[in-house]
Amino acid sequence: MGVYKRQVTGASRLGVYKRQVTGASPYFYELTDHLGNVRAVVSKEINETVAIKGATDYYPFGMIMPARNLTTNQYRYGYQGQEVDPETGKPAFQLRLWDARIGRWLTTDPAGQYASPYMGMGNNPIRKIDPDGAKADDWYEKLDENGNGTGVYDWFDGDFDVQGYQHLGFDVVVNRVC
Repeated sequence: MGVYKRQVTGASRLGVYKRQVTGASPYFYELTDHLGNVRAVVSKEINETVAIKGATDYYPFGMIMPARNLTTNQYRYGYQGQEVDPETGKPAFQLRLWDARIGRWLTTDPAGQYASPYMGMGNNPIRKIDPDGAKADDWYEKLDENGNGTGVYDWFDGDFDVQGYQHLGFDVVVNRVC
């Protein structure tokens, strides 16, 4: 019997279900920061205890900090919640690979968003994300039924109106709540 993996989702990806032959826990849950970076991976063990499977700290452009990375298993998601390419070890966004050491894309920008076609997130990875490698996204605040801000933030591709949200733009500091 091989290993079977699938995503466990809620408002966003919460973790990975991984059926195994051994008696280990099949569920891995990720703890992310406001940019979607996977900061820790935990699992509920067979004996009902919680085990930390990995913890990672990142430099701003996504390079893993040395001596601040605890990994007991290879978890497939990392910087901005992207899968890690098994051949290169780099974050694999949907359209292109990211080099965290130099803070640049390895291929040109299909949207032509910045002066340099290799620049990512407008050189501001603390405030901006690029969920698919095509275009950095704008921040939006969810509104309640009266049109007031709720303090719940999300991002969408582009600067258009999204029903139930107020467009805040690129350069807004928020703490993302899912």
